[in-house]
Amino acid sequence: MSLGTLPFFLGLIFNPEKLVLQKPAAIHGSTDLFNYVNYEISNLIVTNGANGPILALAFICVIIIISVLLKNLFLYLSYYVLAPIKNSIMTRLRQELYDKLLQLPIGFFTEQRKGDVMSRMTNDIGELEGSVVGALEGFIKDPLNIIIILATLIYISPALSLFLLIFLPLTGLIIGRISRSLKKQSNEAAIMLGEALSVLDETLGGLRVIKAFNAEKILQGRFNNTNNELFHVRNKMQFRRDLASPLSELLGVMVLCGILWFGGRLVLAGTAGLKAEGFIMYVGIFTQIINPAKALSSSFYNMQKGTAAITRIEEILNAPVKVDENVDGMLLSTFRSCIEFKNVSFSYDDKVILKNINLKIEKGKTLALVGSSGAGKSTLADLIPRFHDVTEEKAVLVNNEYQSIIYLKGVDSNYTLVSGLAKHVIKGHFTPGTVDQPLLILGAGIENAVGAEPGMNVSPLTVYLPNLKATNFSGLDALNSYNANVSGSFTLQQDFDNKYAITNIDFVKYMLDLGPDQFSAVEVALFNADQTDQVKNTLQKQLGLGFKVETRYQQNQSLYSVMQVEKWVIYAILSLILVVAAFNMIGALTMLVLEKQKDIAVLKAMGADESYIQRIFLNEGFVLAVVGGGSGILIAVLTCALQIKYKLVKLAGGSFIIDYYPVKMVPTDFLLVAATVMLISLLAAWIPSKKAGQQDFSLKS
Repeated sequence: MSLGTLPFFLGLIFNPEKLVLQKPAAIHGSTDLFNYVNYEISNLIVTNGANGPILALAFICVIIIISVLLKNLFLYLSYYVLAPIKNSIMTRLRQELYDKLLQLPIGFFTEQRKGDVMSRMTNDIGELEGSVVGALEGFIKDPLNIIIILATLIYISPALSLFLLIFLPLTGLIIGRISRSLKKQSNEAAIMLGEALSVLDETLGGLRVIKAFNAEKILQGRFNNTNNELFHVRNKMQFRRDLASPLSELLGVMVLCGILWFGGRLVLAGTAGLKAEGFIMYVGIFTQIINPAKALSSSFYNMQKGTAAITRIEEILNAPVKVDENVDGMLLSTFRSCIEFKNVSFSYDDKVILKNINLKIEKGKTLALVGSSGAGKSTLADLIPRFHDVTEEKAVLVNNEYQSIIYLKGVDSNYTLVSGLAKHVIKGHFTPGTVDQPLLILGAGIENAVGAEPGMNVSPLTVYLPNLKATNFSGLDALNSYNANVSGSFTLQQDFDNKYAITNIDFVKYMLDLGPDQFSAVEVALFNADQTDQVKNTLQKQLGLGFKVETRYQQNQSLYSVMQVEKWVIYAILSLILVVAAFNMIGALTMLVLEKQKDIAVLKAMGADESYIQRIFLNEGFVLAVVGGGSGILIAVLTCALQIKYKLVKLAGGSFIIDYYPVKMVPTDFLLVAATVMLISLLAAWIPSKKAGQQDFSLKS
């Protein structure tokens, strides 16, 4: 029972002349429901004599208590159900984050400050718990309450609800516009807090050194600067978050005043289809939507704030584990003689730290590593427990004093037929040369790293590759080297530009002493892309499990996974838009019902029953669904066909394998969209059609 209706029911007790003694013949709307409740209370007053008002008052009090009890009981049950879910999510997230920290290599922590990692483990997880996970309740309960209240308002008066549905999206747009910058500010605050914790960690770890060199003011200044910046950013965040509730309440009251003005005029003019009691009930029910709207806007603000925390946590969870377990590794039960490094090289990305290191440490002896800061002493020590993996099968490209670690890829003359790389050459030409005179096509990142220019270098570049047949790893015999000129450079995505250099396959096989039938990979292009899976399965069966056969989609798994998620997100967003548009359909059909009152009266006079009238307007909604949904699906089919044939939408940056947005027409997707359109449309048409069937129209009126 809404407290807004309480004055009307109490008026029956204190003003006997307002008693309703005639029972409504049927309940077709809010006015009939309101009159029926008045009739039951009036009947209770009349049939019990002098005790009637007291009993009626007690009856109203009992109904209010039961209503509030049920409301709070189910509210507690919702908390009871959601609390284990929320705590379970946070417990699993903490465990996964800690497990990932144990799996990450030492190199990861040399690039991350300890304070920043601690901030992600503590502050970001706490922020996530208080914002995103805490908002789950609001995102489940509040939208459901709003939808139920909106459905009730549409049932009471579709005309007034049409006015309502015009202004509610505008309020949501204003709130979303203001909260958009909250995520950026939250990320800035998290970074600053991580810096503050890093300064604190450095202070506690080096307190003796700080005091010995009187560096207290330096550290104090660093911490104060970070703390003051954090102060200002947190103030801005708090100002925007605190704006959510009062702003949504103000906008809700403005919409309420608009309904009072617009609806009041219709009621006074007698064109609203509502009596004064029904209009007051409509306004009273609408006031119940303000609190869920306030809570939903606050949850949305908190969600924006917590999204930054999710991003920072995912940077650790998605960090690659570069040192995997060696399944072919040997288990040593005892340490017998020595630890020996033979021609060991190591690099952090493109920066070479160790190159061709040969070292032997006898059992029982102590070895001191002496050198300047950054010389690689810690890196060399970390290689013994395999904190890093040795990089010994990459090529080294040297141009005088410049050098870079590259992946040298040998291709044959058919490579341009299966790859579009030649179209992305920005300097020079795609010419891989011959085995005696090899030419290099460099990625733009490698070109800049070694200072090369296609056709402009005075002296050729030197390529170093490991000598797989070497027996002495203490000298230059461990490497094969050859001079090569640069014929061109390409630019694709940054990862490829900084990684690959292309040359002819015969030169690479010669440098690695491979046989004529030895290859590391084969790329196959199909004339008919529809046979991809069939060809893959055939090749896998012929080659066996010792070879890996992958399609274009499997080679770009991360890209296509993102697109798959994007597809379902777009489906959810468009379904929500369709639900909002359905309210306009409800309003249009309701206005059609009001316009066709005389025609409905004629049909009923000729013997048409309620179900017949209802089917007429349901068919109207069905026609709208078929025309609108069919047109949309037809446009989608044409768009997909054009994209498949002409590749109109390109992917920014391109790729080795694909440079256009991939599209595939799946029949189940079209069926899902068609079913969604039909379901929402028929549900939208059912409300006015039911009202049309139940409404009594008079030919005379």
